[in-house]
Order: sequence, then structure tokens, then C-alpha cells
Amino acid sequence: MRETLTGLRGKVDGSAESLASAAAVEKASLIDLAGFTPYYQMVFDLQQEDVPYKRAVITTNSSLALTAATAVSAVNSLLRGDVPAGVHFADRVLSPSITLQDIGHLHPGTRISHYQCEQCEEGVL
Repeated sequence: MRETLTGLRGKVDGSAESLASAAAVEKASLIDLAGFTPYYQMVFDLQQEDVPYKRAVITTNSSLALTAATAVSAVNSLLRGDVPAGVHFADRVLSPSITLQDIGHLHPGTRISHYQCEQCEEGVL
């Protein structure tokens, strides 16, 4: 996949060659996934002073569906009046627990796991 993407530099211009290149990227991605179930995973560590840190792991079968579920949750918060008018950073105005709960309901292909510090040692399986 990497070699295919690298070969596209400067060649994406809407021409017939570009369309063939897009087909090559699709074929390379299918080869990369052969025998694997596609997934996307994010790991978040919450560290506060004098408190054992916590870790949340979000694993999904579709990063696009996870993004859509997150956006729908944000819009629902806005419609409920939980978010004041104006421009905000999401982490400042959205409730993490409500957002995670919404994501779980809106996209069943997403799993959210929570861990305490003692389960988060590097190199421990």
C-alpha cells in the first residue's frame, strides 16, 4: 500500500491515469487486508495529579461510522441544550460519558473498554 501511495505523488489530476491509480490503491488496500478483519483503534490515557491514571480503548470496525456516531452525539447534545451557542472545543462542552454511551448505541461495531492504572503497564499482555 505504501509503495502504491508513494507512486501517486503529483499524479492525481482527474485524468484516465489518475482513475487507474485509484483502482491500484483500492487493489493494494484489499491485498493489505487479505486474511484480516479491518479495524481502527484509539487509546486514551487520563492522567490527573495524585490519581491513578485510567485508560480507555476504543476499537471499531469502521472509523467512518465512529466519526458519524460522534457527530450525531454532538448534534444531539446541541439540540438538547447541553452545548451553549458559539464555537467550542468538543472536549470543553461535551460530556464524555454521554458521548461514549451514544457511540455505543449508534454504532454497535464500536467497543469501548476502560482500564485502571494497574492494568496499563507497558509490555504486559
